Amino acid sequence: MGLMRLSAVEKTLQLSCPDAPVNARLGAVTFVHRFGSALNGNIHFHCCVIDGVFSAADEALRFDEAAITPEAIAQVQAEVRKRVLSLFKRRKLLSSENVDAMREWGHEGGFS
Repeated sequence: MGLMRLSAVEKTLQLSCPDAPVNARLGAVTFVHRFGSALNGNIHFHCCVIDGVFSAADEALRFDEAAITPEAIAQVQAEVRKRVLSLFKRRKLLSSENVDAMREWGHEGGFS
């Protein structure tokens, strides 16, 4: 699931780096966090994503820094939120009612 959602982030980064080659890729690490601040069970993911894209030409590595706007960040958050909630609904991990309620949450609904 994490890779599928990182594709939306990668596309946004690629669009934010107009001089980067089309085969440029993001650099990211995703890890599972299994508990909350009170050591309660709370499985969720953290992703550390570099703010640009990498590409290679011959033996040289190239990095293009992204010019990311707050609007681009909000758009990718909304896209990831929509995809994750739809997946959870399809797999019956959340009820339709819970998905609808979560779509109305403020503060990006936990997708930041």
